[in-house]
Amino acid sequence: MSLYNDILKKLRKTGMLDLMEYRELSRKEIDNLGDDIRYWCTYGNGKLDKLGKEKKDK
Repeated sequence: MSLYNDILKKLRKTGMLDLMEYRELSRKEIDNLGDDIRYWCTYGNGKLDKLGKEKKDK
C-alpha cells in the first residue's frame, strides 16, 4: 500500500493528518489529497467514512 493510501486511511479513522508523513508525499499526491479533502468538506458533510470516496461525475 502506498503512503498516500496509508495517510488517507489514518485520516478517515482518526480525523487527523500527520504532517511528518504529509511531508513525504510527492507534489502530485499532495495536490490529490488536498482535492480529496476539499471535496469531502464540500460534499461529505463531515463524515470521515466519505473522505476519499470516488467523486461522481456530473
